[in-house]
Amino acid sequence: MRARIILIVLVIAIIGLLVAAILGVGKNMTGTDGGSESTQPAKSEDKPLLLSDIPNEKVEVVVRGPIVADEDFRSYKITISQGARTFNLYDGYKNELDKKTELYNNSEAFTQLVHALNKNGMAKSIDGVDGDVRGICANGKLITFNVYIKGELKSSLWTSTCNGSKGNLGANASKLLNLFTAQVPDFDKLLSKTNL
Repeated sequence: MRARIILIVLVIAIIGLLVAAILGVGKNMTGTDGGSESTQPAKSEDKPLLLSDIPNEKVEVVVRGPIVADEDFRSYKITISQGARTFNLYDGYKNELDKKTELYNNSEAFTQLVHALNKNGMAKSIDGVDGDVRGICANGKLITFNVYIKGELKSSLWTSTCNGSKGNLGANASKLLNLFTAQVPDFDKLLSKTNL
């Protein structure tokens, strides 16, 4: 009888240990204590938005000139990916292509650019600013920085050269813009005879 009680206690103890082990493994795999919320929420702002090893990632800057007559309106776009660097100069509000320069790029050059953009805060945003940029900075330039991952727009932050319309970009736009324009040889010559 005594041996039977010891056996029952031993079986209950083993079952208890197995249940505790299963719960511990489940907690380690999910990173939670079994509740619906994690005790350490992930902070997306701690991670760089740009990751140079993602296929089909590209970064882009779009600069729109002053709001003037359609015949005089100009804008340009610089797009950088692992395989290409593209500069497009547009006429009019319908973005009719005036000039296009497409250059080869490589993954190491793209990685260096992405790290520089991250270090200069391209993913930093200011909350509470309207994303509608129509009519913004009518007498100056509107500058929009875009990030595409796997072909999908993941971030679009803007600023302008006009006082009172600083936008939702929380970084130094001049530094970011310089990083983009440095990717296009003879950039200044491509913009000659424009108001940009």
